[in-house]
Amino acid sequence: MFNQDHIQARILKRGVNNFIETAEGDYSLDLLAGSIGGEEDQMEAAASGNVDIHSTSYGGLTNRYASGYGFLSAPFVAQSWEHLQAMEKEYVEGENGLNSVLSEEGGQRVIRAAYRGVRHTTSNKPVKSPKDLQGVPMRMPEISSWIAPWKTIGVDVTPVQADELYSGLQTGVVEASEGPIGQFVDFSLYEVQSHFSKTGHMIQAYPQVVSTSFWDGLSDSEKETFNTAVDDAVNWGYETIQSEFEDLTQMVQEEHDTTVIPADEVDQQAFQETAAPEIRRLFEENWNTSYDDVQSLV
Repeated sequence: MFNQDHIQARILKRGVNNFIETAEGDYSLDLLAGSIGGEEDQMEAAASGNVDIHSTSYGGLTNRYASGYGFLSAPFVAQSWEHLQAMEKEYVEGENGLNSVLSEEGGQRVIRAAYRGVRHTTSNKPVKSPKDLQGVPMRMPEISSWIAPWKTIGVDVTPVQADELYSGLQTGVVEASEGPIGQFVDFSLYEVQSHFSKTGHMIQAYPQVVSTSFWDGLSDSEKETFNTAVDDAVNWGYETIQSEFEDLTQMVQEEHDTTVIPADEVDQQAFQETAAPEIRRLFEENWNTSYDDVQSLV
């Protein structure tokens, strides 16, 4: 799904190379970055044993195998990267967690999730509280657990395909969007949006997933080595992405005159509190745990 220069491909490559250098057995890396297809193709390749390890989204995994864990890829749930990691330990690695379903039904398991970044809000005006987005047409992916809380906040949610996002903002079909600073830069949204407001409404991660056929073929010591290798790669990836995103944020301000509204000027708690009733409903009706239990891990 990612090309070889993408940070997620670099994280995966680093983890596997770490393992190869220290493992007891004879292993090699054949990196197929960008050549297999999308998430569905990757998951199918891992399930069939044609791919040993891949990086995908929690949304892709839960949509296909275990929708009850959809809160792992929903906005207004994880409060920080540390909180999302605690959620992973409890609801992915824990007893009867996502991994138990993936192993049984998908022939794969999550080793560790790599940091993907924080999603914020783009617009042509400052966004500091929910009232700033009342009635504003805002682009949203067609994901129900994303759309519902934003509607509660008062946004005029408008589904637009990612490849039409720039033109949608340019023509006024939508007047705002949400996403990480990497998306803001990659899509050149600074040309059609003047403000980037750090609403911090979603922490994203990409799990590093192995096929059970590969995992079960490792010795106990090799499994420990593999976990350590991936941990190192994920920690490196977090620091690298943080640094790269800081540089991108500075770049859009200096080179493209983007106004960045910092987190301490955004009432992030007001966004959380406004979205909370809809997030609670999603937990009650769709997900395998409760909102309060998840928030207790903060």
